[in-house]
Amino acid sequence: MIHNSQFIIHKLTMKESKHKDRSDLFEPEGSSEPERPEGSSDLKDKIQQPKDTTKELEKCKKIAEENLAGWQRERADFENYRKRMEKRNLDLIKFANEELLLKILPILDHMEEALKHTPKGWEKTSWVEGVKHIKNHFQNILAAEGLREIELQAGDKFDPCTCEAVEKCEVEGKNKRGSREYKVVEIAQKGYELNGKLIRPARVKVE
Repeated sequence: MIHNSQFIIHKLTMKESKHKDRSDLFEPEGSSEPERPEGSSDLKDKIQQPKDTTKELEKCKKIAEENLAGWQRERADFENYRKRMEKRNLDLIKFANEELLLKILPILDHMEEALKHTPKGWEKTSWVEGVKHIKNHFQNILAAEGLREIELQAGDKFDPCTCEAVEKCEVEGKNKRGSREYKVVEIAQKGYELNGKLIRPARVKVE
């Protein structure tokens, strides 16, 4: 019995020593507190002490204002360009037929001259009435394209903006400014406007 008890005590002692040896394997070497990485104290100070961003914000604000001003200038320039192009395109449409109408107007002049010199007794003939009908129809077509005759008659004041003097004579009357006033005596050739633009001045005789 004594031998058995001694054997059991010896076994228990061996187990405890083994447990102690194994527990040493799981214990960390050195101190129990982990080591701090280098510069950790500086990083902590930077986090705790916020950087002064006033200058940086002012700089960003200035850049934003400059960008906004530049964008506004570019937008204004583009709007002006767009308006110029729209006006140019409208003018191209409005005056696209200017050259063609200038070539057609002499035909209208000849028709009017022919009717003006109608022989006596022919005024009521079907031939003359037919020519008048063609002339009126022709004028309506030209009017639909924006052509308008300059309203002028004998006795009107000569307007150099719409008239061209082909013959004139000296007169004694002078206005208060000292310049002579000219009046239309005869219309040699009618003047026309296309959509408000003078394309052919009236050729007149003045006195």
